[in-house]
Amino acid sequence: MRRALTFALVAAVSLAARASSAQTTDAAKAEQLFEEGTKLFDAGRFAEACDKLEASQRLDPALGTQFNLAECWQRVGRLASARALFREVAKIAHATGRAEVEQRARDRLAKLDVETPMLTVVVTGTSRPDAITVDGTQVTEQDLAKGHYVDPGDHVVEATARGKQPFRNTLSLTAGARSTVSIPDLAPDPSAASTVTTPREDAGGTQRTLAMVAFGVGGAGVLLGSVFGIVSMGSNSDAKALCPDPKQCSERAGFEAWNDARSAGNVSTAMFVIGGVAAAAGAALWITAPKSSASVGLTPGGAVARLTW
Repeated sequence: MRRALTFALVAAVSLAARASSAQTTDAAKAEQLFEEGTKLFDAGRFAEACDKLEASQRLDPALGTQFNLAECWQRVGRLASARALFREVAKIAHATGRAEVEQRARDRLAKLDVETPMLTVVVTGTSRPDAITVDGTQVTEQDLAKGHYVDPGDHVVEATARGKQPFRNTLSLTAGARSTVSIPDLAPDPSAASTVTTPREDAGGTQRTLAMVAFGVGGAGVLLGSVFGIVSMGSNSDAKALCPDPKQCSERAGFEAWNDARSAGNVSTAMFVIGGVAAAAGAALWITAPKSSASVGLTPGGAVARLTW
């Protein structure tokens, strides 16, 4: 028991030491990246400095690093990103009682509120799009109507709706620009609006055709069965006249008459069987064939009624 407790205690201490060691390593690496980023920033190599500062912030988040990263993004033209980061710095500084840092962040915010381009999207049409995106990111109409801060440069506003042609507006915004994009009623998409397509195979009609063919075969079978039945009866009468007992026929004519009667009778029976089976199959095909139904399709020119089976 003591050994188990000792082992558990050693394991816990070991894990804590490893975690502490990993945290120490991350903090040291973050500090190194911060110093490298600061030097690059002072040298005017802002893009490289931003990468270093961002990596440092990921390893060991710190308010000072966050502030410097926001300044770096501001220098490389990522004004909307810098503005959002300064807002976060001001919020954290206020919550932790760091008034000086909060004030510096709010001073930067005041400047960026003027410099950062703002894009407003409004829906002027009577129908609402299913989706609105800015630079591929879906946003709600309510958020866009309030104004959306973006970085300077090219931006794409798109709106889509089922059965409609997509709306697309590409615009270029400079620092301080204020632009509004109005989304009208989306035009109907001809390829989507027309629901009248190439008629599909008429399964019900085909099945009824097969049923009619089966009825024809059945009728022919019954007819042939009747004909051969009559022939069989005639041959049977002739055979009895020539040779009343087929087992004691001495004349060839009588023997052949009995054979003809039997053959005609067999054919008659077979024809009746075939006719009955075909008629039954025809009835089954006819009964199970899909029934016709009328439906309406919309086309650009109006409503079109179509009949399907």
